[in-house]
Amino acid sequence: MRKKFIVIMVGLLLMLVPNTVLSQLSPPFQPQAPQQPTETTRTPKVTGWFRYQMSKLLPITHRMAVTYIEYPKDWQVMPDYYQRRVTFSKDSNGTISFTLCPWMELMNPAQRTASEFFQLLLAEINQKVPDLKIIKQDFPQFQNIAGTIVSEGRAEFQGTENGMAMTYYTWITYMYSSGYPFSAASAIFAFAQAPTSQFANTKRYIFDRMVKTFVDSWPKAQPKKTNQ
Repeated sequence: MRKKFIVIMVGLLLMLVPNTVLSQLSPPFQPQAPQQPTETTRTPKVTGWFRYQMSKLLPITHRMAVTYIEYPKDWQVMPDYYQRRVTFSKDSNGTISFTLCPWMELMNPAQRTASEFFQLLLAEINQKVPDLKIIKQDFPQFQNIAGTIVSEGRAEFQGTENGMAMTYYTWITYMYSSGYPFSAASAIFAFAQAPTSQFANTKRYIFDRMVKTFVDSWPKAQPKKTNQ
């Protein structure tokens, strides 16, 4: 399942993988099936969903400009055109929020894999959350496809922010290629947060759906035409 997703990204974004390989991949995760609410398990209320098009952040000619993400319609939308990120927030202070970066380019990066890029994000968050600790992470072994290192992964970590116990989640796809005279990398990632007491259900019913709609919107690789 993971391999299908990884190869699709390389073929789509780096144009280095034959289309025959692309058919062997699948999305990076499978959201958990919703459970019936109990007295201690309350489903987050979502009155409906809106769609945010990535063409608002990326040039119209960019391959990822055709992608989109669905988000709760009563959440605030805060695009960052400079960093090409968009944040969806349930409240004005961002206590429950989801940030997506549909495409980041890095020149001569020190990071070669998704796990190394995660450490970079972790250090950035650690500046405002000093007691940050990782509680779960999954970074499968990377693949080397046509000279490009392709990796992905996700992690959950916790800390205290403004006196509140918080849980954070990140999902990363990372592609690194070295060559002369420089190396380059591309990253796609999401970062979400919620109070620890609300995180599990918010992730299951909202964050997972947001990531899934984004991944499902990616252009599908087309098989090469052969001359008759």
